[in-house]
Amino acid sequence: MQRGSVCATLIMAAGLLSSCGSSSSAAIVTHADGGADAGAAAAACRTLAQARCQKRDSCSLGFYNKTTYPDLATCQTREQASCERSLSAPSTGTSAQKSLACAAALQSEGCDAILAGVTPDVCLPPAGATADGAPCAFSGQCQTGYCSLPKNAACGTCASQPVVGNSCALSGSCGATLVCESVSETCVVAPKPGDACDKNHPCQHDLSCVGATQTVQGQCVLQANALGAACDAKRKTLPECDHSLGFYCDGSPGKCAAITFAASNGEACGTLANASVVACPGSATCVVPAGQTEGKCVADAADGGACDTVNGPACARPARCVVTTGGGTAGTCRVLDGSFCK
Repeated sequence: MQRGSVCATLIMAAGLLSSCGSSSSAAIVTHADGGADAGAAAAACRTLAQARCQKRDSCSLGFYNKTTYPDLATCQTREQASCERSLSAPSTGTSAQKSLACAAALQSEGCDAILAGVTPDVCLPPAGATADGAPCAFSGQCQTGYCSLPKNAACGTCASQPVVGNSCALSGSCGATLVCESVSETCVVAPKPGDACDKNHPCQHDLSCVGATQTVQGQCVLQANALGAACDAKRKTLPECDHSLGFYCDGSPGKCAAITFAASNGEACGTLANASVVACPGSATCVVPAGQTEGKCVADAADGGACDTVNGPACARPARCVVTTGGGTAGTCRVLDGSFCK
């Protein structure tokens, strides 16, 4: 199941915060458990949510919000609510001050860093008061600064920071400084342009593995990022186009073309028979049957609604589909909330 476009949106895989230049004048009051005063938290989260949504949108040429939320206002409202939950989580080290410091640091970040998921040190999850092995919903609750959260669960466990070679099959996450390599599902250092790659060592985010064969490794190359730019969908001599900017590689020799949007739920999406690429609007997800490239847009479920991680519907971001039966795919849409993890 894919969200919005032919690939899962990778723009903010690291959950970065950013600032649009505004600041909060509210007094910051912290409590003994690390939580922030509700008024200060709301003010800080409002600033961060507005900035985060605007930054993502501007860096993705408007594509991010079109495939993630119905509109900018919805993005800001839901991102703010999620932020406030993280600030009110039990034993968290996260605070309004830290959030605003992160926003200030990210204000000067360029889009290349944002799109690649680079996290400034000030934005890394701070240490909380929860010991290893205890329940958590956010990394900021943990003494290690890392909550190992399974993909389809509402609560995880505080654990040591992932290191290179750790499995990420369960959570899909390797913390803020490593990435989960998609084939072996192990934690690796994020590849850079020029790094060697092949089918077992794929590039990440905004890079394509160009020139790899069965016997020879290729190199990670920045994806084409402009309409009409030269590209190669098979990545033999040139990179693919950057899907996170709303482009796909059309034709041979290829040129970057714009991903179009389905007009309504139920319409075809993904890579169609004519090789064009169609995304779903931000209130829906493209559900693609296994082994196929074309699916249909299915409306996202509201918080508390029924969801299915394979067959759809997906959940309205930033909620996740929390599977209710062991080994199944059906569940309920839940927004992470540390108060549930006892």
